Amino acid sequence: MLHNVIIELKETDEKIATIQQYYIQHNLINATEAGVIQGEESNLHHIIGFPVYKPIHENETIEDVFYRDYETFSSVLVFLEQSNWDVIAMNGDSQALQQMLKSTISKILGILCKYSNAMENRIVSYVSRDIMLDEDRDVNIESRILRKRDFIILKDTRVLLKKMIPDYALLKQNAP
Repeated sequence: MLHNVIIELKETDEKIATIQQYYIQHNLINATEAGVIQGEESNLHHIIGFPVYKPIHENETIEDVFYRDYETFSSVLVFLEQSNWDVIAMNGDSQALQQMLKSTISKILGILCKYSNAMENRIVSYVSRDIMLDEDRDVNIESRILRKRDFIILKDTRVLLKKMIPDYALLKQNAP
């Protein structure tokens, strides 16, 4: 089970990296600005409300980790789905981008299903769209700020995944 989740996390990271490249190649974001954003983990380029990774503690079970990360990924979905909605609203030549976002969202939903199945009797808390501030949600569709916001969401998702993958691998290694 944990092995499959690790594979899904890696595939999700690859999908997001592809979307980031699409943003740069199609000038949805300036390549220099993208480089600056990608080079930072600090809150300088961070969307308020986007989850930050909480490392695995020594005494946590796989179920504990899945429970916590279920909420984390549910929160990530709020942001990615807003990006997807904005791409749909933009129309234009965004069909490829829309498909990539849908595929990534689907992959995260699959991870959430795996978490949910592994947690059996735990009641998960549901995340509200309110975690994303209105001013971050209601950005002019024609604005470069919107594309920068989306690129920051992608960057923060990759930062999250890059921290989760080795932690999950360590958890798998230490699992009975």
